[in-house]
Amino acid sequence: MLNLLNLGRVDAVIEYREDIELLLTKMPKPSNFIFIDSVLENNSQFCFVANEKGRDLLKLFDLGMSQLIANGELRQLMIELLGSDENYPY
Repeated sequence: MLNLLNLGRVDAVIEYREDIELLLTKMPKPSNFIFIDSVLENNSQFCFVANEKGRDLLKLFDLGMSQLIANGELRQLMIELLGSDENYPY
């Protein structure tokens, strides 16, 4: 994964930082990326590639989000993971 990130073939790798730092010692030139410690503190959005597979994934995502909203699980996840539902969007 880190090689693909370093080559610009993927945009992000979400993993335990300690594991990544260990792998960096084995890479020849890990220079094309930076660490972001918490993506939850930054503005973010969901993105899907503009092709048939991306449209199919978007449909699955929309269905899953609808279910999480309907059963209250999204709100509960926000409370558990973020400590608040202050920014609950639905």
